[in-house]
Amino acid sequence: MPALLFAQTLPYLPIASSSAEVTTQVTFGCDAGAGHSCGFAIFSANQARFAIRLDSGQRAVLRLSPNVDRYVVVIDEPTPLRADVCPGLIARGKFCKAAIVSAGYNN
Repeated sequence: MPALLFAQTLPYLPIASSSAEVTTQVTFGCDAGAGHSCGFAIFSANQARFAIRLDSGQRAVLRLSPNVDRYVVVIDEPTPLRADVCPGLIARGKFCKAAIVSAGYNN
């Protein structure tokens, strides 16, 4: 089983959403194949944002607002700074997914 990272142990990651909504611990994971990495950009309801990068198989637990906060994930690309980057990346044949943070597993 891959190592589980807790945001509290990584000083450069905020551990809470800046949203006024209720927050809970949610898991993010990189399901890309071996040797690849995933870049996640998290956008809270009030547009505050931060990014994490996980290698294949890694997991991170963050405190966010499920069904309110949003994220974008890319594989082997620079972590996006905006939530609207997916159409351009997908048009170039790159993986990009934009989604609303779920209370379960986010990948």
